Amino acid sequence: MPEIFTDINKGEAALLMKNESDSKLTNQQVSEMSRKIKPVEINPFEKVTVHFSDDPASISISEWDFENSAETDSIDQNVFDFSALPGFKTMIIRAKWDNGTACG
Repeated sequence: MPEIFTDINKGEAALLMKNESDSKLTNQQVSEMSRKIKPVEINPFEKVTVHFSDDPASISISEWDFENSAETDSIDQNVFDFSALPGFKTMIIRAKWDNGTACG
């Protein structure tokens, strides 16, 4: 599981899928998982860093938009910049290793 760091907080991650990191997620899947973990509060213009103990070959991060039941455009790096309003955010982290993939 990745560790999630902001300037002042540390967050938790939950595994949604294994070996299907390109699959579309549903609002229900994301809602169920987000109830199982403590959310991270994000301040305006804050950067969130994602760290894995075993670095993946590739990583992408997006924000989940509950109103539209969809992911925002993803970025292909381990740092995600938030420029929107502050609050509790749900991020979708997709990672691929040489031996498999995961989405959380």
